[in-house]
Amino acid sequence: MLEKAIQLAKESGYDSAEYECKWNGYSVYVPIFHDPDLCYIGAPDIILEKDGKIRFGTTEETSAYIEFRTPKLSKRIIKKCMKILNEPSE
Repeated sequence: MLEKAIQLAKESGYDSAEYECKWNGYSVYVPIFHDPDLCYIGAPDIILEKDGKIRFGTTEETSAYIEFRTPKLSKRIIKKCMKILNEPSE
């Protein structure tokens, strides 16, 4: 299904897509740009796949997905920061 997600992303102006995780029965893909000078402004997009059907998520789905991911991302960031803070200084 990654190939279909990449195709949909490219048809919408993105460079590619990457698999992110399973959520609410969907496989979630994130469309990406490769150009480091490109600045995306606006609500993020997600691509959802279920039962072989692929589409962009609605605004409501995207918001719910962000809420789902935020605690996990926050925990990883906090863990990384704590590791850095606990490293001996030179």
